[in-house]
Amino acid sequence: MKYIKSYLFLVLTAALALTGCKQDDLQDDVDALANRVAILEEQVKLLNENLETISFVLNSENKTIQSVTQSGNAYTLTLSNGETLTLNIGVQGSAEVPEITIGSDGCWAVRGESTGVPAIGNAGADGQGYPEFRVNEGSWEVRYVTGDGEVSAWEKVGGDANSDMGVVGDQLIASAEVVGNEFVITYYTDYATGETATASVAIVPGLVCAIDDSGLTLSDPDGYLEVAEDSRTEIPVQISGGTPSVTYPAGWRATIEQADSSEGENNYVLAIYSPASGEATGASSRVTADNTSEVTVRVNSGMYWAVDKIKVRIEGGGTEEPTYTSVYDKYEKGGDITVGNYTFNNQSGLTVTHVTSTDDITIENNVDGVYIIDTDATLNFPNALLSGVSNLILLSNDLEGNKKAKVNISLTNAVSLRVAGSGTTSNIVAQNIEFTSGCLVIDMADDATSTIDNLIFDGCKFTLPNNRHLFNGDKGQDNSIKNIQLLNNDICISENSGGVSTSRLLNFAVTGKCIDVNASIDVENNVIYTRSTNNRNNGAILSVAVSNDLYGDFQGSITIKDNTFINMSSSGQGGLLRAHFNNAQVTISNCLFWDNVENTTQNACRLLNTVNKVNPTTTIENIKAYSKMNGSEHYVTYQYYYQSNKPDEAVNLTISQEEEDPLQTADFENGIFIVKAGVNCGATR
Repeated sequence: MKYIKSYLFLVLTAALALTGCKQDDLQDDVDALANRVAILEEQVKLLNENLETISFVLNSENKTIQSVTQSGNAYTLTLSNGETLTLNIGVQGSAEVPEITIGSDGCWAVRGESTGVPAIGNAGADGQGYPEFRVNEGSWEVRYVTGDGEVSAWEKVGGDANSDMGVVGDQLIASAEVVGNEFVITYYTDYATGETATASVAIVPGLVCAIDDSGLTLSDPDGYLEVAEDSRTEIPVQISGGTPSVTYPAGWRATIEQADSSEGENNYVLAIYSPASGEATGASSRVTADNTSEVTVRVNSGMYWAVDKIKVRIEGGGTEEPTYTSVYDKYEKGGDITVGNYTFNNQSGLTVTHVTSTDDITIENNVDGVYIIDTDATLNFPNALLSGVSNLILLSNDLEGNKKAKVNISLTNAVSLRVAGSGTTSNIVAQNIEFTSGCLVIDMADDATSTIDNLIFDGCKFTLPNNRHLFNGDKGQDNSIKNIQLLNNDICISENSGGVSTSRLLNFAVTGKCIDVNASIDVENNVIYTRSTNNRNNGAILSVAVSNDLYGDFQGSITIKDNTFINMSSSGQGGLLRAHFNNAQVTISNCLFWDNVENTTQNACRLLNTVNKVNPTTTIENIKAYSKMNGSEHYVTYQYYYQSNKPDEAVNLTISQEEEDPLQTADFENGIFIVKAGVNCGATR
């Protein structure tokens, strides 16, 4: 977190240029000017501190604070990394301050004019930055500080900086308070009319992630840790409240392990390994935005996170770290583009097309390559079947992941991608894409022995037509899918005319081996919901044909983690996960199931159906469920296992339901589902 400094540049000596004044009058003028300078200096400090604090609360992205202390109208927030932020609530001051609000477009507005700089990030992404003000030669100026500390140039915003009465105030924050285990701020979206909105951040005492850089020498002023090539650096870290994980730049490596002996509160050691000279770099962790310099430590407790970072570079690197303005710019400059477990760059031999607003592209047949789509452009799929697909990579050109690009599927149902024929290896990948109509459905070739190495959707928005599946592997003889990742998506499922939905995310209705027996399936941080409050989706996350043994037994790994399921049933499926499991590793954790449909047509939701085969190795933990009451009974019951196939050790078959509604917001029209603080599971949008 970059500390905001107060910037004030006024020329005091101007008062001394007065001539023909009495000594007492001259002293009075100097004193008055000094008082105005002091007042403006305090006003700049208050304004910048408040803007930094509200930016953190608006974009905390499940990060937390440890505590809030209040002294009068001043609040001090202690973050999970030990840093502090301050917020001062007060009346509007007499100093003329540029009016700062957050407009209906989610961007910072100065004097009522949108700056186009997002203050509020989309799901899974922070805003682009926050304003920092100064007074320079009697005028207000602003620049923007990004999340990684980069800054724009100063720009004048109009209006003189003056103060007549010496009252310091704020006109962005209307109020702040601690409500339960949340710190809630109310801010103005239109100061003139008094319109406001609220934002909150969870207070989770004891959840700590703090990198101790007190013993390090960081570069000034950009704060990098500079290390020699091919070296190892150890940094003490304080961790509590959960198990840590670490991500790091391509070409580097980092580990986080418990210390042999603690020094004070530092009970872990972060070891950072720099690349050797000329060492080839590769992707080391999943990233959405550019992370060419950040080593990040995270500690997870349910749906909440404590996060701390340190920037690294090779000694002598100066400020030559590559900077990118977009995904396409990053590709052109040789940076790694990583989505889930899949990485490519400009040396990968792929055909890359930049789709701009002036040349919207229509995909016909025999499509292969990467499409990086501007957020004001559209990529069109007009055909019912696209055949011969080898690699199809669809990416938003927004580097920070704040804005989705659009892919238009014009058909009522769905576009099918027919994967290329025998001997080919395919990758079907999409990141930060909004499929604006219909849905993308992938079919395997009829008689191919092709493979899909990676089937990955990250940060996408789908609307599944009723009775259509996100992935439908219903063709092929000996096809093999090795890695499937559904990460950070919003998946809306439509109902049919009778008010019932039946859609599966991953459907293998096969007559051959359509998935590798050792495949990895990862479904994390998704919100899956029906379009309206009048029906449930009688569907499944994974359904593998079990009417014959041609498929064999699945022995891979399945992780279902941090998802929110809205109006989801599995009555007609036998279970949300249904396959021939044979010693597979199945983990279902930190998921929230919520239902408000008042009918009893489909009233059971079972997590796992082993289909009379060898039981998998299962970890099922922190599952929370809630449904409306039908008299003394719930409209939906939730169960761990399909009753005839539950493992012997499953003592409690039925999942107990929450007494209070765990959702703060359930907006079906806009797909906004916000989990209350303290629920500690599920995904929030």
